[in-house]
Amino acid sequence: MNDDSDQRLIDQAEPDFRLGEYPRDFEALAARFVAVGWLGDGQRPSVLRTRDAIELRFGDAVETNGEGGVILLLTPESVEIRLPSIAWTCGAYGPVASSCFWRRVPIRRLMDVLDPGGSDSRLRRLVDSGLRARRAKMRPCHFCGERFGPERMSDDACHGCASEHRGVVY
Repeated sequence: MNDDSDQRLIDQAEPDFRLGEYPRDFEALAARFVAVGWLGDGQRPSVLRTRDAIELRFGDAVETNGEGGVILLLTPESVEIRLPSIAWTCGAYGPVASSCFWRRVPIRRLMDVLDPGGSDSRLRRLVDSGLRARRAKMRPCHFCGERFGPERMSDDACHGCASEHRGVVY
């Protein structure tokens, strides 16, 4: 980490996300993403921590069913960029928030941002590229005009409008 100010930013953003005395590389990198990962709207990423992975949700992905954001999954080996999606369950139970793989970057290719004077611009570009990729997948509904991801579309209509105007039953 560059200095103690990064840890203070993390402590303010996510009280449950703490680095130990000897953080692993991917943990320190996650801390940098949290510290510098502000989007244009000033929103901080949400953090989900497990023993061997850290999930960071940016943009609309912060919301459980948000479809316009990006998800970063940091492991000791790589940073995986995932796009929010929906998985349809069996039967009539409806959609469940999910994500789909978009790109993977080996952790060693990003570690120089932790060096003193290291640039955070690559971290921002990584998040921005995922956000652009997700937005590019969104399509307008023929009937209501709202934009939806492909998993919520039936041809050129969102699922709600397809049911209402075309009699489609999901």
